Amino acid sequence: MIFIFDWGYRTSKDIGPLAAQDLPSDKRSDAEFLMLTLETEWFRLFFIPTIPTARHFFLRNPDTDELMPITKDFAERYKPLALLNARAASGDIGEESYEAERRAYFESYAR
Repeated sequence: MIFIFDWGYRTSKDIGPLAAQDLPSDKRSDAEFLMLTLETEWFRLFFIPTIPTARHFFLRNPDTDELMPITKDFAERYKPLALLNARAASGDIGEESYEAERRAYFESYAR
């Protein structure tokens, strides 16, 4: 039996947008917002991604596709805000609910 396999295949998923003003000053750019992006490397068997071998997080400038590597801790901290912004951008949440959840997010980190 012949096995066809490889590794290093990458997939990329945008988690959601983050406003540049919400990020620490060392992570800001000229763009109005940056996309929180997850890139996963896979082991493939018969050209089907089977086992994830590595995960990398980035802030991606949607205008230039420039990637800024970030730590997993940074990504985990900002992921709820990125998901909230994505829901607001798609119209799944009203403006009042968005503002309330956004305020609650920032208050949880102020403590």
